[in-house]
Amino acid sequence: MALDMLPEGNHRIKMTSGPDNYEKLNHLKQNGFYNQTMRNMLQLNRGGNYFSEIGQFSGVSNTDWSWASLFTDLDNDGYKDLFITNGYKKDYTNMDFLNYIVQEKINERKNNVKIKLTELIDKMPSILEENYTYKNNGDLTFLKIRHHYGD
Repeated sequence: MALDMLPEGNHRIKMTSGPDNYEKLNHLKQNGFYNQTMRNMLQLNRGGNYFSEIGQFSGVSNTDWSWASLFTDLDNDGYKDLFITNGYKKDYTNMDFLNYIVQEKINERKNNVKIKLTELIDKMPSILEENYTYKNNGDLTFLKIRHHYGD
């Protein structure tokens, strides 16, 4: 399992994604970089040297700003369930806030009044993202558990 930062809901996706830039992507590709996919990847060992990426199929591809994954049998049914830790204190990927900072810096130069970085950070919105717990269905798919496991 490899984790990345794709939010679960459409609103958060829109708030954290910048505009697509074809010229930048093309420049990166011409200089040896490959297309990047911002989502969790779950690799299925198919034997030997063969793996398949099944994160979207399994339902575990979107868990926002995730840090660590743990496979363990949480309900003692013989299948390894999945727990993903998640979150951060300040939402510095929020595009609205980034636009606000740019405008404040423009105003700072225009008005010749220096703004303290700590004041801007204090205005940064907080974000509370839950940790994710998934029940293994035994068929390569997982079900997100929205309550305390075992209830």
